[in-house]
Amino acid sequence: MRIVFLMMVLTIAGCGESAPGSKTDDEGHPAQGTSLNSQFGSGPQSPEAKFAEMKRKAESGNAKAQLGLARMYFNGDGTAKDDAKAAEWNRKAAEQGNDFSQYKLGEMYDKGEGVSRDAAKAAEWWQKAAAQGNQSAQDSLKQLAASGK
Repeated sequence: MRIVFLMMVLTIAGCGESAPGSKTDDEGHPAQGTSLNSQFGSGPQSPEAKFAEMKRKAESGNAKAQLGLARMYFNGDGTAKDDAKAAEWNRKAAEQGNDFSQYKLGEMYDKGEGVSRDAAKAAEWWQKAAAQGNQSAQDSLKQLAASGK
């Protein structure tokens, strides 16, 4: 048992060592250009870079990217928060039949976020989303009916 434990300790202790022939600096750290980032890219994209990529895809007409861009504007992710732009991009995706954008646009009309408050337009967009099986839109329509609006 002691031998197994000793072997594990020695194995773990050796894990931090460089591979034979690898380059190190004067302090024994991996030399410049041999980090994981240099091997696999610069790591995760910044929020601004993600926003730019999403915008490029959305502008090409991709409904899923239009929804993603709307969310980024709504949350201020990678850009300044802008409810009007969020509504604009949700509308573009909604007009292409994206049920979540239809639901979200209805919610924005219901709350007056980025658009004028309008219960009739909210119900119109929720009905389109509900017809596609969007449960949130169906629930919103039930609440709207229960409130008597």
